[in-house]
Order: sequence, then structure tokens, then C-alpha cells
Amino acid sequence: MSGWADRLGVTPRPEAALAAAGAGVFAGLWSGVAPLGLALGLGGGLLIGQVLHQRRDAGEARDRDQVRRLIETAAPLARAGMSLDAALRRAARAASGPGASVLADGLSAQAAGRSVDMEAFRPYPYTTLLFELLRLHREQGGDPQPFLTAYRTALGMSEDLAKKKQLALTQIRWQANVITVFFFLVLGFSAAHAGVFVSALLESPDGRWMTTLAATLVIWGRVALNGLARTMS
Repeated sequence: MSGWADRLGVTPRPEAALAAAGAGVFAGLWSGVAPLGLALGLGGGLLIGQVLHQRRDAGEARDRDQVRRLIETAAPLARAGMSLDAALRRAARAASGPGASVLADGLSAQAAGRSVDMEAFRPYPYTTLLFELLRLHREQGGDPQPFLTAYRTALGMSEDLAKKKQLALTQIRWQANVITVFFFLVLGFSAAHAGVFVSALLESPDGRWMTTLAATLVIWGRVALNGLARTMS
């Protein structure tokens, strides 16, 4: 990911760019002001990318929690004498979730001498790290308990930090939500109590570009607040 996209918390996707371009062209034609359409389309593309990025972050948090639970389940089995690979494979088979299934399949394939589909691990960074650390531990040998303890401690520290950051991010995102809700409430109230005037406004050239400008400002306001939240994470 490029530096600017990472700073803004944007996950670039071709389909998001296509949708934003379509919205920008429509807004430019409807308002009669091409630069406004360009600004709205660009802001919309960034906003969609930020939403996708937030979903990816949420998926990584779920993966981290699942890996922590797998280690907690596998630790007693390893203390009872089961190999670390076998203990984690059993824990992964008993767990629910796609990341656990991918880990179990990878460990089973490795135990059987088959090639491991590492592409299946790509959406699950913490599961991938656990699998690679298991491979390293297998090569070096030694007591599995320090390995499990160290990784579980690291996951706990990461989770505590994520919770503190999430508290600050929630406040910023609430501000972005309030801006968006206020914009649509104003539109809805105006349409309900002054429908004729709103209709006339939207039919006039000045009214269309003013409405497009308002929507563009709302979109860029959300982009800016999401970017601010990203700098705090």
C-alpha cells in the first residue's frame, strides 16, 4: 500500500474506484460543475476505501482473538505431552472460524508432507504468524511452553493497546456520523416541510451545484475525520 493510502487508512480497490468515478461523472453532469463532480468522486472513492480498510482492521482483530483462544486451548494439551503442532491442530479443528480451519488444514498438510496453500492464510495475519513461528519452533526444537507463553503475552499486549486506541477512534467516528446524519436530517426536514421549494431548488442550476457542494463537503469531512482517526492508530 502506498504511503498516502496508509496515512489516510484507505484500502484501494478497482471496484471502489469505478463506483466513485461513476458518482463523480453523474454529480458533474447533474450540477453542471465538472470540478465539483471530480471532488465528489475523489472523496467518495477515498471514503469507500476507508470503509474497506476499517473492515479489514476488524477482521484482523477477530483473527487475533481467535489465535489467542487457540493458544489457550492448546497449552494444556502441550503440557500433557502432545506435540505443539498436534495440540494446535486439535484446537483449530475444534474451533469455529475460517482462520482456525485454514490453520488446521495447513498443519495437517505439513504433517502429511503435502504443500501448504499459503494463499489461504493471506486474510489472517495473526494465524499466518503463528504458523510461521510453529515452523521455526519445529526446526529449532525445545520446550513448547515458553513459545506459547511468549506469543500469548504478545497477543494480550496487542489487544490491550487496540482497546485503548478504539476508545479514541470511537469518539472521532461518532463526530463523523453526526455530520452525516445532520446533513440527511436537514434534507429530509426540508423535503417534508418545504417540498415545493426543495423541488424548485434542485431543478435550478444554482440549487443543483449548491446541493452537490454540500454533499461533497460532507464526504470530505468524513474522509478527514477518518484520516485523523488513522493517525491516532
